[in-house]
Amino acid sequence: MTRRTQQKQAIWAAFETATQPLSVHEVRTIASRQVKHLSLATVYRTIGSLLKEGSLSAIEVPGNADRYRLAGANECDHFRCDHCGCIYEIAPCPLAATPSLPAGFRNDRHQVFFFGVCFRCCESDAQ
Repeated sequence: MTRRTQQKQAIWAAFETATQPLSVHEVRTIASRQVKHLSLATVYRTIGSLLKEGSLSAIEVPGNADRYRLAGANECDHFRCDHCGCIYEIAPCPLAATPSLPAGFRNDRHQVFFFGVCFRCCESDAQ
């Protein structure tokens, strides 16, 4: 991180304490606990600079906005809850390790998403 403003420190702290990849709005909500009146534009700008310097990595969520996490974390697959929309990191699926591609194709990366209902939503449904 280059210049350490109070806003950037609060945004960075949100990622350091996160247990799952965060959306821009989730980052703003968490960081706003430390810095009142944190603008969405500041969050977008800061995430952009952290991505550019390689401190964060983006997770493309099918049909939704990207989520972000600290760079260098172990590779994993993801689970998206259909009820609450939370994204959870899960152990990689061994089935997707080596894709069978047509001749001339090159695989640069892959991403696997599972969809269903998370444990919190399952518990609240049972009540």
